[in-house]
Amino acid sequence: MTELTNPNPAFMVEIDSRGEYRIHPFQGSLDHFDEAAAYTTLRTYHYDRVLNFAAHYQRLVLSAEILQIPINFGIHVLRSVLREAIHRSIQQTKDVRLRIIIPKVANSSQTSLFIRIEELPAYPFKGYQAATVIYQREHAEAKNIQFSQFAAEIRSKFSPNIEEILMVSPNGEILEGLSSNFYAVLDGKIYTAEKGVLFGTTREIILKICRELSLPVEPTGIRQDALPAVTEAFITSVSRGVLPITQIDQQIIANNQPGLLTQQIHGRYSQWVENHLEPL
Repeated sequence: MTELTNPNPAFMVEIDSRGEYRIHPFQGSLDHFDEAAAYTTLRTYHYDRVLNFAAHYQRLVLSAEILQIPINFGIHVLRSVLREAIHRSIQQTKDVRLRIIIPKVANSSQTSLFIRIEELPAYPFKGYQAATVIYQREHAEAKNIQFSQFAAEIRSKFSPNIEEILMVSPNGEILEGLSSNFYAVLDGKIYTAEKGVLFGTTREIILKICRELSLPVEPTGIRQDALPAVTEAFITSVSRGVLPITQIDQQIIANNQPGLLTQQIHGRYSQWVENHLEPL
């Protein structure tokens, strides 16, 4: 794959009330914000095609509303901004992850947003490890960059071999990953938490696929003490797609191999993505 011409480039964008914008290279850090900031993450396919762009935009708007951050631009302006940022940054053969951040600003007549274009890691379809922590989002329905910063601090305490950290409620229910939704298969049913989690755009697709495959879904997280009986587990996110989880803490799942249902869902998801891509 062709490399980014500037690894992980960032831009600052100023958008006025008419939807006119100015985009500038940004050299500062986007890894820490003192105040709340709404954000969303999406990835490209085949250089400049995306999946569920309207859903990403709506989630960004909803997060901003919850965090009381005014937004004065529509979906078409965001498309245009992202297209320009991509064209400035990468070669025609590169797929990337796009991180969009909107912090609070004093001037409500103008929206300032930041875009970071990141190299997209490769995620081979194989078994991955996860670990657990007792924690639950305070405002699960909003994507707040400060949670992302908190998540980075948690990750730093674990081995790089751990692909995801799963958050467990005080009553022992596995809710979600720090950057993913979590699913467990028990007695032929798929358990995935519905309350107290962020509804990922990939999760919506997975639930549609489960309905198409007539797979029963229980809208609740599996309890941590039920893990020894779990036959399969996986996580989903925009960047990763569907990843099998074959070890959680010390518990081995599915003989440390991707399970048959996970393989089936992964295959259907890959087909669904190719059938529903849209130009950015």
